[in-house]
This record gives sequence, C-alpha cells and structure tokens, in this order.
Amino acid sequence: MLGNLEVLAETTTNFLTYTATGLDGGTEYTFYVAAKNFVGIGANSPPLVQLAASVPDQPQAPTVTATYNSVSLSWSALVAPANGGV
Repeated sequence: MLGNLEVLAETTTNFLTYTATGLDGGTEYTFYVAAKNFVGIGANSPPLVQLAASVPDQPQAPTVTATYNSVSLSWSALVAPANGGV
C-alpha cells in the first residue's frame, strides 16, 4: 500500500504498460502511475477512472416480419459507451 493506494506493479526496468486482471465487471477502478528511483517515489499521474467491462444491457425486443416460408427479425443496436461497450 502507498498511502491508501495499492501498488499493483513495481519494476526496476522501463515499464510502460500494465494490465490489471481479476477485476469485477461493472466496478469502477481508479488508476495512477508514479515513477520510482533510488531517491524515492515521484508524484502520481492524474487519475484515470475506468469502469471494468461487464455484460451488455438487454436489447429491445426485435421486430418480426413473417411470410409463408420465412421469418425476418430486426432490432436496434445498443449504444456502446466510450469505454468499449460497458
């Protein structure tokens, strides 16, 4: 822990990416990045708040058109939020 922040990854090499795993879908997480060297830990980056992906919402009922030998279904696409479809 760093104050009330949990250290998720620490490395002694150039480390420019991190993948958080084991998150709970639909839960909001806040991430910060800070650099560390032999003198200490620098200031945190501005926060990035991200909602972990979850199953999509239920779509509206489809419209059905039936003929003698076929059935056609149509529906509206769900509008995906900016975070990738949560």
